[in-house]
Order: sequence, then structure tokens, then C-alpha cells
Amino acid sequence: LDVTRAPDISAPNGVAGTLLLDPETINIAAAADNNITGASPFQPAVAGTATLNVATLNGALNGGGTVIVDTTGGGAVTGDINVNAPVSKTSGPNATLELRAHNDINISQSITSSIGLLNMVLNADQDSSGGGAINFGTVTLDAFGGTINAAAKTVNIAGGVTATVNSAFSIGALNLSVGTLTGAGNITVSGSL
Repeated sequence: LDVTRAPDISAPNGVAGTLLLDPETINIAAAADNNITGASPFQPAVAGTATLNVATLNGALNGGGTVIVDTTGGGAVTGDINVNAPVSKTSGPNATLELRAHNDINISQSITSSIGLLNMVLNADQDSSGGGAINFGTVTLDAFGGTINAAAKTVNIAGGVTATVNSAFSIGALNLSVGTLTGAGNITVSGSL
């Protein structure tokens, strides 16, 4: 069973639910959902790389609650999360997007909200093996008053790249390899620069 649309995790009279997506490696892209089961918690239908259609993800975020993308399937694939299409919360109640990667979180497209808080939790190297980091391309992260948490994690911004963060952002270690970090949010680095 493949996901063809975001399930409704909203709760008009309570706290919205949680959507969990758990393939080995996931590409968030403007492409058809592939290798994603159709019921929460979302997991790979078979071992290997999965594609999460960005429209499915955006729809889940617009419903509010917590949406989790988790690559700890433990198979032969690297366990990266690749944000290859713009993620945009455009309606609905506050939401949280948790990206949990066994290895790297590679953000090459923006993640933003224009309505309601969009808290973000970026948890690369969640197995603590030292093999994963958060890698930014030229992107904008804007939680619309929410927070972005990568505490105790390494964030890399390569040369020629400008990452714009317009929200409070907590980072473990920051590596700027001739890259630029700019924006309107407070940035807290608890480790090395």
C-alpha cells in the first residue's frame, strides 16, 4: 500500500496526532510516492530507497501535529534524508517536522511556513556513530516564529553556499567552509565553530 495523499492527523477538539515515515533512505521530491506504506507509522514497503512526494509531506504539515521522517530502517542503504524539493507549510495549526537520519540530512531546498509555527528538529547521526551531519545547500529555513533544533549535531555549509535562517536555531557544531550563514533568527552554537 503506497501513500497517495497525506493522512488527516488534525484534531479539531484536541492535540493533533503524529505521522511517522521510516524508510532506509528517503528523498523528499516532486515525484510520486514510492516505497512508503500507507498507514502510520509510515515505513518502507520493502528495503531500499524511498521517495516521499513533497505534496504529501506539505499536506501532513498543514494538518498540524508532529510529522516524523525517520531513516533508521537499518538496511543496506546509507540512511540519508535528502530534501530535494521545497517543503512549505501554508495552512492549518502549528506543526513540528522531525527529520531523523541514521546518517546525513542533506537540505538542498528550503523549508518554510507562512501560516502557523513549523518547529523543526534535525537529528542527523541519530545512532551516534559519528557518521552523519546536516548539510545545507543554498536554502532558507523559516519556522514562522517556531524554532529549529539541531543541538549536539554538526551543521556544514560548504563554499559558495548561503543558508538563510529566519528562526531561532540551536546547533551543536558549525562548519563554514567559505559558506555563509545569514538570517533574522538567533543562532546558538554550543560546540565548535
